[in-house]
Amino acid sequence: MNGWQKEAGATGERNGAKPAASRGNGRRVGLWQRDAARVLDDLRLKELLAAYMPRLVGTVPIGIDVAASDLDVICEVSDLRTWCAYVRETFGHLQDFRCSADGSDSATANFRCEGWEIELFGQNRPTGEQNGYRHMVVEERLLRLLPQASRERIISWKAAGIRTEPAFARLLALAGDPYQALLELGIRTDEELARLISEAGIPRQDPRRV
Repeated sequence: MNGWQKEAGATGERNGAKPAASRGNGRRVGLWQRDAARVLDDLRLKELLAAYMPRLVGTVPIGIDVAASDLDVICEVSDLRTWCAYVRETFGHLQDFRCSADGSDSATANFRCEGWEIELFGQNRPTGEQNGYRHMVVEERLLRLLPQASRERIISWKAAGIRTEPAFARLLALAGDPYQALLELGIRTDEELARLISEAGIPRQDPRRV
């Protein structure tokens, strides 16, 4: 759902609750993706942030989100103070809104809408080069090679409080910093990723299900 295009058959209640589907279930995960796309579309978020080249990243687009997962939207921002002022003016009326800069090269804005926690992340870097996007791309590639049991294991670890990159690093027995390790996997070919999966003792995904 990159670009969060609205899909047919969107579901979800408008009373603040997310749709009553089992998150992480591959057969029903589309419910959550469609609901997320609907919420972002209702907010006109892509339109209102168009000048900042927004991208939806994280676990929802690749179907490994859990009940506590939020919607992460990254933006290319050259002037963090102006961006914070704009998002405060545009989204400041929403529940639990807050915006802060970390004192270096990025800023975040958070708020809630229809049961979803939404985080906007601004950094002076093209969104396609930001770590959040790069992590998501390599994680999606890995999921296409991993069996369903491994996907479910990652989801169960996340539900227990382990963050996404550490969960992948744990599954694949990656040494060192998990965030950097995932970035380094991004330059590997699918054949190299498949070999890494095999070396971790994990059977490959059935190609008929990819």
